[in-house]
Amino acid sequence: MTRVVRANGAGPSALAPPGAGEAQQRILRAALDDTGARPVPGPLLVPLPTVGMSVVADVAHASVVGEHRFDRIALGTTDGALDPDPGPDVLAAALREELAARSDGSWPGTGTDVDPGAGGAVLGPDTPRDPVAAVDTALELVRARPGTHPALLTDTVLVRGLLPRVAAGGPGSETEQARLAALTGRLTTARDAEPAGPVRDLLDGWLTGEHLWFRPALHPAPWLRRPNPLLTALPPVVADPPLPVRAGPFVLRAARPHGTDLRTVAGWMRRPEVIRFFGQPWPDERWARELAGHGPGSGTAAVLVERADDPAAGPVGYLELYRPARHALARSFPVTPHDLGVHVCVGAEHGRGTGAALLGAVAEALAGADPDCRRVLAEPDARNAAGRGAFRRAGFTEAGRIALPHKDAAIMLREAP
Repeated sequence: MTRVVRANGAGPSALAPPGAGEAQQRILRAALDDTGARPVPGPLLVPLPTVGMSVVADVAHASVVGEHRFDRIALGTTDGALDPDPGPDVLAAALREELAARSDGSWPGTGTDVDPGAGGAVLGPDTPRDPVAAVDTALELVRARPGTHPALLTDTVLVRGLLPRVAAGGPGSETEQARLAALTGRLTTARDAEPAGPVRDLLDGWLTGEHLWFRPALHPAPWLRRPNPLLTALPPVVADPPLPVRAGPFVLRAARPHGTDLRTVAGWMRRPEVIRFFGQPWPDERWARELAGHGPGSGTAAVLVERADDPAAGPVGYLELYRPARHALARSFPVTPHDLGVHVCVGAEHGRGTGAALLGAVAEALAGADPDCRRVLAEPDARNAAGRGAFRRAGFTEAGRIALPHKDAAIMLREAP
């Protein structure tokens, strides 16, 4: 959903309208949070194909806790028109319509009995703006709500209460990091001083959980996950995915960024039924760069699949093998450095059932090629019922739904035997 069009703040501004109002800032922040997007300083493009628009913004500050600041926010249309200062209602309506269209309407809950509409930020205006000073008030509120589900307390007290205060001072990233570290230290002290019980368990979950549950502001899901900024963790060290030579009746080989391989992959990706879910109908030149980028050290592999008994017939499918720990889904779903992931596209001329057979064989081959891999994951578009069915027939189960920057995805998971 989100495309960064400049990776730094250098160069002239991309837009010329006046600075965005605070209401528009909150709305765009919510949309980025609801989709697991991670903006960087500079121009930002958020395509809204369902409504025929795009949000165009200049990111002035990319916040470590999601409280980003934007110099400008505008709405562009497919006919080239630009609304330089859209009202909050117009901006929110466009984003809500786009996010609703990305889902198939069957988002499951988290398995809790929490009312998604309950609550709201509970740290009132009299609470100190400093996040460390606000912890005492936060603890009083937590203790005053015995029996409240931890997910709701996390959302109302931490996600909507304490974390925004990390960004309440100057916008510099180093300043935010210092305030975040101080908040983490204060919560650690509070946890260690707390007797065993639900409050201590809640604080421990805040400090050790990879993700935090929160209620999205614009997305139609009941609950979503976001990365936990309190968790101090180095980026995971992961190896490139293995490339098994053989997967059942199929042979796998690296896709070359030129010649017949390039034309095959680019042509498949321009088929209408593939465009809907992959969204990559790029010209050959861009696909050449894409395939060339799936090399050693990238954490991914671009693969063409042929039948072992008839290699002269040409490729039957295209795979991208990857490490989920280095993928956007890690921002919304718990993964390990040893997990492996797969994207698949089967040639239109190949028979029904080819996708499921290929996925099952590849999952087995990947688990065999990496003894530390206990799970193979995939994140097909949630609307792609046929694709999800192929994964199920290949032994995958649906482990949940997540919002990614470019789509709503069904997490399909196959455990190693």
